[in-house]
Amino acid sequence: MKREVQLLILAEVIFLFGSGLYGPIYAIFVGNVGGDILDAGTAYALFLISMATLEYPVRKMMDKYGKKYFLFAGYLLATAVIFGYMFVENVMQLFILQVLMGIAFAISDPSWDAWFSDIVTKKSSGFDWAAFHMAAGYGAGFSAIIGGAVAKYLGFSTLFFIGGMIAVFSAFTVLSINEERFGGRRRIKQSEKVHHRGHGFKRRMRVKIS
Repeated sequence: MKREVQLLILAEVIFLFGSGLYGPIYAIFVGNVGGDILDAGTAYALFLISMATLEYPVRKMMDKYGKKYFLFAGYLLATAVIFGYMFVENVMQLFILQVLMGIAFAISDPSWDAWFSDIVTKKSSGFDWAAFHMAAGYGAGFSAIIGGAVAKYLGFSTLFFIGGMIAVFSAFTVLSINEERFGGRRRIKQSEKVHHRGHGFKRRMRVKIS
């Protein structure tokens, strides 16, 4: 496996781990800020709608200008939102953060998929995608257990602080990859053909962690 493939997998797994710490207990957090089941559903809907609305125009721009800094920006914005959860006092503030999180994922999700597809070779693409799925699955599983324990014994503020500190490393991991050397702007046709292969797994991850 090429070093750049390893770095992109590492960046995404770190990001999924940090943002996944609160996923399984997100509804409890909504209740803590005065929300109910309907509010939890609305918050998730706002996340999905904002993400879906922006993904296509973001993909058009990042194909033109490069994927590295779009991915960096998406990770960084998501990290800021995770920290922002520490200061939520009511449902309306939560809704605003959910829209911002949708924007963050609209930037990072297609950027990561397309860049990863650019740098994997046809010969090793199956192995590389499988390696990502396995690493992301383990990361999500352990983050769910750890997140529940942290929230129970230390509280949600500590949980979000830890999650944000972990997630920020994903952004700076991306900066360590040379975009021009490792295909950030090359092989767009290949990206358009195969980037969807790993997207289904990541979509399922979004359902669990948002």
